[in-house]
Amino acid sequence: MAAPLALVVFGLIALSSCSSGQSASSSTATIDAPTASIQVGPLTETFATALPDDAAKASVIKDWRESQVLWEKSIQGSAVVTNATAYYMGSALIRLQSAVSTDVAYHIILSGTNRLYDTTVTALTAHSATLTACDDSSKVLDEDPSTGHTYPHDSGAVLTFLTIWQLVPANGHWAVTSYSLIAAPDSRERVCGTS
Repeated sequence: MAAPLALVVFGLIALSSCSSGQSASSSTATIDAPTASIQVGPLTETFATALPDDAAKASVIKDWRESQVLWEKSIQGSAVVTNATAYYMGSALIRLQSAVSTDVAYHIILSGTNRLYDTTVTALTAHSATLTACDDSSKVLDEDPSTGHTYPHDSGAVLTFLTIWQLVPANGHWAVTSYSLIAAPDSRERVCGTS
């Protein structure tokens, strides 16, 4: 089941079922906290990096966090949620649609805890932003939503990634247009360590 996990979390990545009762706007207040853990169905999405003092960079990170929650709501609900199309554009939206379709075909959702850490806005202009984050999915499992059965990780599965996100301003917030997943043996992933 490593392939579906990789597609869901990282082909993502990142991030409550429709039955949870949380709308995107109701989750925003919680994810605006300096650090936050959001329950998304059986998955806990943990944003372990404090928001920066720079208000412009903090705004990018808050909207990126919202995009992660909307990704996971889409996965948990087996359909792209309406608000997700405001936070994903271009190739990122296509990848979200593909991840949802794949997980529906495999009949899986994610459970456990996904931890995003060392989140940094590395470039910011009025027209674009680049954000990097480390993604630790070592405590994330594929789960059959009808039975609750979880599947163990394949031995040797890569469970920590460096992610690079491209965002643009869209209707008063930042939206993800594309992202890259960097895994070992690529040396750039080493910034994430193994913790």
